[in-house]
Amino acid sequence: MCNDYRLEVDIASIAEDFESLQIKIKMPEGTPNVPAREDIKITDMAPILRSVEGERGIGELVNRRWSWPGPRGKPVYNFRSEGRAFSSHRCLILADGFYEFTDPADPKQKRLDKWLFTMRDHPWFCIAGIWRESAACEAFTMLGEACDRIQMNVAQAIEIHPGALAQVPHRDHDMWQGEKGKHEYLVNVIWPLSPFTRENGGTEFYPRSHGAHGITQSHPAPPVIAECLPGSAICFLGSTLHGAGANVSSAARRAVIFGYSLGWLKPYENLWLAYPPEVARTFSIELAGLAGYAQHRPNLGNYEGRCPSLLLSDDVSPLPGAIDALRPDQEMMVEDILARQRSGEVRPWLHIP
Repeated sequence: MCNDYRLEVDIASIAEDFESLQIKIKMPEGTPNVPAREDIKITDMAPILRSVEGERGIGELVNRRWSWPGPRGKPVYNFRSEGRAFSSHRCLILADGFYEFTDPADPKQKRLDKWLFTMRDHPWFCIAGIWRESAACEAFTMLGEACDRIQMNVAQAIEIHPGALAQVPHRDHDMWQGEKGKHEYLVNVIWPLSPFTRENGGTEFYPRSHGAHGITQSHPAPPVIAECLPGSAICFLGSTLHGAGANVSSAARRAVIFGYSLGWLKPYENLWLAYPPEVARTFSIELAGLAGYAQHRPNLGNYEGRCPSLLLSDDVSPLPGAIDALRPDQEMMVEDILARQRSGEVRPWLHIP
């Protein structure tokens, strides 16, 4: 979930690009004062292009606050779009990069390592968003998709012995029986510990077999062998058709594979058994979260109604007491229903639009 992004490209250049797409830009509040900023953070003012009711091919460029206050005061800066339709108050958030954070490579360093992601072939892009009027001001939030967080799906060592036959081609997402093609369920990363070659069973991948279109193909293209050396990483989506090749060499082919799936799925590996609390206590907070010690809203993967990170503390109460972990939209709905009941309305949920 993005909480920091960048915009250094000037507004005039962005407006020209929109004009080339036959989208007319209106500036009802004048040209926004948008200095180049390396960091745009939650609650900052930033430019958005919002739709104009009843008019096609026209957008309003305005400055608005990123995030509005939720029912409990926390800023709503990301909003899940899965299963929802937003017919109004849509907007595009202008950016030329966004940041993700990981544990520092140097354990003595207190700050997280910061990684910048940009478009490869264009100087700027847009992030989908919605805007709304709040008690404080008009504000926008980013639309997210599929899940709040990812989780470790598997951490596994693999050895292909000499004489092993080729593996049946398969898609890893088939371990789940949900609808395929709407979302990518997982991504895998193979780290070779020995060279991957045609002779020793290097993994075979079928080009363009992934995604909503690829999974419908009954006759995929011939496979490509991922020949590479230790130090390389092979990344592929769970919808990709693949399989280990036959090992006709005299040496074993070794690798480790890490898979990451959507946080609301049942993982391939039983994480709490693989990494019990006494082991997970040695992990960083981020790694422990990947290994199952984090809730996925609403309330998935809890321990006695609480986030399982509770198990990483030294003193765990046998009856900690449940606390709901709801999405911001659910918190707002609950607060609204409670307020309407207190005012005397009967079964207000029957009248939610």
